[in-house]
Amino acid sequence: MRHLILLMCFVLVWTHPSRAEESLEALWAQVDQLDPVETLVNPDAYIALMNRIKALTDSREVYRDGSALYLEHSGPIYLDSYGRLSDICTANLLTDQPGSSRRLVATAAHCLQTAQKQGRQPKVVFHSRDGSLVQTSLSLLALNEEKDYALLAVDDFSAVRSIEPLSLPPDVSQEYDSFWDYLLLEFYDYDLMMAGYCGDDGRGQRGQVLTYDHQCQEIGLQEFWANTNCTMYPGSSGGAVLYGYTDDDGMSHHYFIGLIHSGTVLGQFTRAFGVDKKPQVASYLSYEFMVEDLNRWFADPKALPH
Repeated sequence: MRHLILLMCFVLVWTHPSRAEESLEALWAQVDQLDPVETLVNPDAYIALMNRIKALTDSREVYRDGSALYLEHSGPIYLDSYGRLSDICTANLLTDQPGSSRRLVATAAHCLQTAQKQGRQPKVVFHSRDGSLVQTSLSLLALNEEKDYALLAVDDFSAVRSIEPLSLPPDVSQEYDSFWDYLLLEFYDYDLMMAGYCGDDGRGQRGQVLTYDHQCQEIGLQEFWANTNCTMYPGSSGGAVLYGYTDDDGMSHHYFIGLIHSGTVLGQFTRAFGVDKKPQVASYLSYEFMVEDLNRWFADPKALPH
């Protein structure tokens, strides 16, 4: 009897991955069977199938007390509409270099549309690792709607002193033509990470927690933005894109290299990109498109108290 039980356990463990894979293939088969014209008229069935696929392939993790300290920089940015939160996106507390006392906040420009129309100040909340909440209002420094980024000053600088900011990457302009040449030549197979307050019903918990996807790569370019196979959802707009490496001394380093622009469900076209296991494709704006504004405001002692 004991041998029979052990054999049954082995069969269950051995067959579980294949059953999950078959389930995923079955869902993709159902997507392929949908009528394209009918899907345009009534996309509910398509959306339901894609959500089930994304639930099986979601590679995000949830930020918790034991998560890496460098993820503390992200917080939801919103307007307080008579006690209700609106237009929730993600914002990031940045510094110009490790050890610097200067701080500013970066997010996507489209996240500030309502604030601009109503002439109101947005707010950001950072969740520190000890569980406390740090909230402050923000003042606009720079807005670029074409490239979709915004830089803001923290109104209550003392409130964010306890939050670990994310640093800009090192200046490598003397040795390399671009920062991307530096990444490719020095690290080659570097991985990207995206972090944001996603509004999905799954791991994002409707924007109540910070989720992050690591070990994802770029898969294409469109105008100013790079497409990736990171998993992100609405609400993550304005979130940070990071890259990290471990030096020869075993020290881990992570830097800000861009802002999340959007997440797009590519549906059946995802297979053409080789990312059928990650149907949610997020695009981001490289920090190089905003570096002039970043450097200008970090260099202005009157604009950024420290």
